[in-house]
Amino acid sequence: MLTKKNRLVTFLAVAAAATGLTSCLKNDTTAPEPVSAIFFLNGASTAFDADLYMNDKKINSSAFAIGTMAPGYFKPATYKFDFKKVNGDSILATTLPAFYDTARLYTVVAFGDESTGVETYKIAEDFSNNSTSKANVRFFNLSPDAEAVDLFIGSNKVASSRTFGDFASGGYDGFVPVDPGSYTLTVKNAAGDVLASNNDAALTTSAGAYFIFYMGRKAETGTRKAAIKWFQYRL
Repeated sequence: MLTKKNRLVTFLAVAAAATGLTSCLKNDTTAPEPVSAIFFLNGASTAFDADLYMNDKKINSSAFAIGTMAPGYFKPATYKFDFKKVNGDSILATTLPAFYDTARLYTVVAFGDESTGVETYKIAEDFSNNSTSKANVRFFNLSPDAEAVDLFIGSNKVASSRTFGDFASGGYDGFVPVDPGSYTLTVKNAAGDVLASNNDAALTTSAGAYFIFYMGRKAETGTRKAAIKWFQYRL
């Protein structure tokens, strides 16, 4: 069971790389109580940032930027979360109402763009099979116009022929063990062309859980440029 002083939504200490994580969710300090921990990823490759709503109430105080992870704590209850166009009423994606309890962590991912439509994917996290001596990594392809891609951690290929949204089947929620260390992450197509790289991935914690994702669009620049990002789950 998890407990935390901050009740409605309070940020966790999460190591994020190249995401510009900021304190955009609201805090409400109370005495410790059981909580559900939920990690939100705005992995949508839209032309605008988002606002996050819980049961029709806005819970971010600044824009939920593309490519950011905003984790927080909630009272155990049934919630529906909506991603809306920032400063607007247009719903980009929504989750089905579901009960979030204190037994595990959850991750909610928004992915897609204006052409594919934006969807959400929820994971009830299970770290029980993770290695206690290795770093544990998960990889998602969130790039709407990407071909099948391979992920390399250093020189080692750890994911092959991953297509956009293939994780929605539920087959890629688990983690792959790798030696702890600092790495360059590289995404390549079948021909071996480099589509994106990140030379600052500190996958250094034994038993740590890391979420690596490829997002954006090939022909874009700025926030929608194809990029590979990562963060570490850490309470």
